[in-house]
Amino acid sequence: MNSQPEQLSEEAFAVRVREREKEARSRYEAHRRTWGEGVPHFSEGTFEFWQRLAEGQFHIGRCTQCSHTYFPPRVICPNCWAADAVELVASKGTGRIFSYTVAHRVANSLQSLAPLLMVCIDLDEGVRMFTWLRGAQGDAQLVGKRCRVSIETILGRIRFVARLAE
Repeated sequence: MNSQPEQLSEEAFAVRVREREKEARSRYEAHRRTWGEGVPHFSEGTFEFWQRLAEGQFHIGRCTQCSHTYFPPRVICPNCWAADAVELVASKGTGRIFSYTVAHRVANSLQSLAPLLMVCIDLDEGVRMFTWLRGAQGDAQLVGKRCRVSIETILGRIRFVARLAE
């Protein structure tokens, strides 16, 4: 036999579920307007990141529980494992190349750009990220060079890449 408080609790839960579904549909529609049907596919942890990237802003994630910064933004903190504790923090997007490699085999959608110069960058905010370097040739002189994250439309999609700092 159900008591009155349990029924109200179930009703409140049902309302909460409907509100979350409505919010998810709204976010999905906003995503489709910006990105179309294809990638980048968003999750709760990355949706806002991609929206801000489309506005020309580069962000990294920070945990609201332990203040650990990381990239890419995601739902669970890689340091303390707190769930749903990500906040986006604006990044200058500058740093130094830690290492690099040349990728000759790439996704089919990027085949026309191959080979890609993939770089691991230590951002000034203390976060390490991986992306590709545009406008440079691969040689041993790249390690330690200053670079910056650039937001560019490449092959019809907004992407974040790196370019050597001038």
